[in-house]
Amino acid sequence: MKSTNIETVNVPLVLLECLKRTNGIILFAGNRYSGFEKTFKVISENLKQIKTQSLGTIVLKDNIGYKDLFWNPISYDDLILKPLSETTKNSDCFIFENISKKEEFEAALEMAEDGRLVFVHISTSTISSALHRIFSLFLVQQREHLLWRFLNESFLFYSQVEIEEETKNPVLAGEIVLMTPELKKIILEKGIDQLEEKMRNSSEDSGVVTLNHSLLQLLIRRKISVQKAFEISKDPGDLDLLLKKVGI
Repeated sequence: MKSTNIETVNVPLVLLECLKRTNGIILFAGNRYSGFEKTFKVISENLKQIKTQSLGTIVLKDNIGYKDLFWNPISYDDLILKPLSETTKNSDCFIFENISKKEEFEAALEMAEDGRLVFVHISTSTISSALHRIFSLFLVQQREHLLWRFLNESFLFYSQVEIEEETKNPVLAGEIVLMTPELKKIILEKGIDQLEEKMRNSSEDSGVVTLNHSLLQLLIRRKISVQKAFEISKDPGDLDLLLKKVGI
């Protein structure tokens, strides 16, 4: 992960507040253009202040050359072969970077069920696509039980994209979903596709922020241009309606 000035990264406050939890899963969706390395740097700096008596483990595809006093870097192969090593037993929190195999996801889920705070990073651009990628790794008959286990541990879903313009500093936009009991029940009963429908019809106090709502806030604060917002939006028609409501 590259170094970054954490003061310049507009990571949502709700994400940082969740770091105070001692266990559970935060699903993080972000591809290589999302700036996820910068966000994980911010997360790391905040965890160092919160969890002063413990270390974390970061599970990487390639841990060669990774150095950080807070994180113990290990590879997925090492974790799967030795899940109860001294490194993992002494860690209160984990970051699983770029999960792409079912064994990797199962390892992350088991760490959360064992009472640890776990970040599950999927290299996709949206929460919905991250969920579909996870469950596509498993046989159809396995998915219902796996979904129940996953939702039981999850408390926040988050996606982000980094936006760059020539005359402005890079900023982050994305989706935020607080996993309430009501929302978990809907997903369990009707499937993960229902989450996207719920997000589209969410109210301001529902604990859900869509990408378009995030872009709107950046526009109001003059952090991005209208042209850039439409370039980033995955639903330009909905964004246009939002802008008209606020007179932009």
